Amino acid sequence: YLSHLPKETFFIGFVLAGWGLTQIFKTETKKWGFGKLTVVCFGFYLFVFQLLSNFSLTDPILLGVYQRFWMLANLFVFLWLGLGFSAFIQKFKIPVRVHSFIAIVFVSLEIFVLYSSQDQHKNYLYADFGKSILNNLPPNALLLSRGDIYTNTTRYLQESEGLRKDVTILDRVLISYPWMKRQLDLNFPQLSFPGQIYRYSVQQPGDVNLADLLNANQNKF
Repeated sequence: YLSHLPKETFFIGFVLAGWGLTQIFKTETKKWGFGKLTVVCFGFYLFVFQLLSNFSLTDPILLGVYQRFWMLANLFVFLWLGLGFSAFIQKFKIPVRVHSFIAIVFVSLEIFVLYSSQDQHKNYLYADFGKSILNNLPPNALLLSRGDIYTNTTRYLQESEGLRKDVTILDRVLISYPWMKRQLDLNFPQLSFPGQIYRYSVQQPGDVNLADLLNANQNKF
């Protein structure tokens, strides 16, 4: 994370964030004020959450998953950046019009430099992937999916583009949570869920395994 952050803020933003961080400790009188709380939250995220994630960052796919959560830490960094920019303005007594211009230029520069690497408006990989799943299913099928890539792509196509609304999509991870039973009753009345929670093996009354689920719905789909 720290190796990517300077590049994302053009280094000057990284410096301003550090300046803003020093201002917090210089000006905040309370022992545990809001500014210091942001430092604690950032430290907890950086050193606890990331260490417990146990990802191999040499794998580009896992690194991509990992990077999705950097926005949480970035919230604090950009807050400090704003405080640093404010301290910069006050120290050098920069007029309002000038510092507004500097801020606009800085944001515009980021858009200009980073837009091409982040532009995905012609990327139809996941749309095509979801369509390849749905379009090859028989009418009124039950699709047992698992994970974001399979579930979210197909559900998005159903809800946003109206594709294959006849297919019932059931994520096996979601139905392993006790609160999902109520959602199934409300949103999938055509589905029979013969229990309270899905498990790979039945451990107690109310558990449903894959065989139970298929047997309860074999004549419905």
